[in-house]
Amino acid sequence: MTHLPAKRSMQIVILFGIFGLYFILLLETRSSIKSISNFISDERTRNSDKIILVHYNDNITSVNWRNLTKEQIDSLSELGKILYLGHDYPKLNASVKNYTILTWNSQHGVQFFDDFDPLKSCPVKNCKISYEDEDFEFANMVVFDLRRMEKVHELPKGKRNSKQIWTMLIDKATFNNLTQIKNKLKNYNGIFNWTMSYRMDSEIPVPRGRTVPVKPGEPTEIESFDTWNKNKNQNVLIAIADLNCNESDKHWKYVKELKKYIAVVIYGRCGDTKCLESSTKDCSLLSQYKFYLAFEDSNCDEYLTEKLWLNTYAKNAVPIVMGATNKFYKQLLPPTSYISTVDFSTPQDLAEYVLHLNNTPNELDSYFEWKKRFKVLNEFTEYLETDAINYCRICEALNYNSMKKRVYNDLETYWNKNYC
Repeated sequence: MTHLPAKRSMQIVILFGIFGLYFILLLETRSSIKSISNFISDERTRNSDKIILVHYNDNITSVNWRNLTKEQIDSLSELGKILYLGHDYPKLNASVKNYTILTWNSQHGVQFFDDFDPLKSCPVKNCKISYEDEDFEFANMVVFDLRRMEKVHELPKGKRNSKQIWTMLIDKATFNNLTQIKNKLKNYNGIFNWTMSYRMDSEIPVPRGRTVPVKPGEPTEIESFDTWNKNKNQNVLIAIADLNCNESDKHWKYVKELKKYIAVVIYGRCGDTKCLESSTKDCSLLSQYKFYLAFEDSNCDEYLTEKLWLNTYAKNAVPIVMGATNKFYKQLLPPTSYISTVDFSTPQDLAEYVLHLNNTPNELDSYFEWKKRFKVLNEFTEYLETDAINYCRICEALNYNSMKKRVYNDLETYWNKNYC
């Protein structure tokens, strides 16, 4: 009988041991997967109206899911990278300085009263907001709203502090505002250091809403499709509010043509239906519709207003968008969450697609898949609260952004036709 050498026998024993450990680990892994599956299944059983998902080891926050170009990423300020790339907020030491923010020519702007603190919910609070021109000499930042400035001579007359940041504010892109602003942009070349606008590449981005990934371990509560569908209007699928019903307006023409093929309810002066709330921008009645026409007043890249964030996503509806180019809708909105009019040759084609979705629950439900991995932050509420968010963004920028000096010498090129 042939005997294996002792060394050879030991190698075989070790090999069998390794295989044994592998199978044990495999069984444990399968058991863990089954436990997670059972957990999700149990949640579905206990609460049939809502599905609660918990995300494990999901690293989407570190991925450029927006598919921004290198040029776009490089153009972001530190605050922009926090808001749009999910970078962590830097830790501030206890000795961080205090900042004074001066709103120039503020008699026409929003002023907060003593009983309202605009920085109450802000992660940084080391800023003082001033509306007094006398504070000009000491202000760390001076904000100029170009909509409220007639001519260059309205700029401060006193000597400018060399470390002071002058910021140009453009937070609206309606046709009248932009025409007024564009005609005088060249007069302000070589004056401003920062911009504050709805654009991602502004030193102080102030969008009306944002899409952010769900963080790992963060529970996500999703309404079941059956519950969502049951709570929606089954006869009128589409709504729109605050429409300009001028016969020459292209949005009005589009809606009139669309109404020939599908029911559309119009809220406001152009329609027969009024919102219950008369003193706010929010219209709770919009929550009953499955689709909303989020048609922006201006076809400006990145200009997405409350029509989208407040009237649509906050109302749990599918937006039908018109305004920006599809490139920016893809970069700013949750993936596969919206319908673009650009993708349809005629309003009739769009109407037929909406009716098809309504009759095909699985396809319609796919427009809410994004909720498993993303959430929408509506940063437009009441006007005072929106302005409070804007002041918070200014304070954040002063704390987080690089203070390296720059000057905008060619505002016409910066604010080119693609941005209206």
